[in-house]
Amino acid sequence: LRADDAIDQREPMAVGRDELEFLTLVLEQCTHELKAGLSAESLDEIRALEEEARDRFGPQPPGLRNLCQVGRVKFLAQKLKIQTVDRVDGRLVLKFLPATSAELQRMTSLLNTHAGSLTPQGVMSLSLKAKRDEDFLRETIAVLMAL
Repeated sequence: LRADDAIDQREPMAVGRDELEFLTLVLEQCTHELKAGLSAESLDEIRALEEEARDRFGPQPPGLRNLCQVGRVKFLAQKLKIQTVDRVDGRLVLKFLPATSAELQRMTSLLNTHAGSLTPQGVMSLSLKAKRDEDFLRETIAVLMAL
């Protein structure tokens, strides 16, 4: 999943100079906070960034929610020492580093639950039910949390 896939595409709107300056400041602040979320050191930090953005700017657009979910995937993958997280034809593909902290018993349970496979090179492939990006991200996070 690419970060730019998470951006909400909308029709451009006409704005005045003052509004444009305000929107530019908001965009700069949001960009800073999103970058912080993608390099967060805990899930609580990502949750706090989401709550702060909601308090300051109102309900999150789907693109922002997806970007926060990508931040969670990145954090969990780093914590578990997973080298890559990919989506291939409706399957979640995880490539573990040799020093992974994922437990074999938990891997086995996920393999059984998601009609999965694990290669000797440490590549796990799991079938996920999700069709939409948001749901795939949610399922990916659940799998990573289960590891």
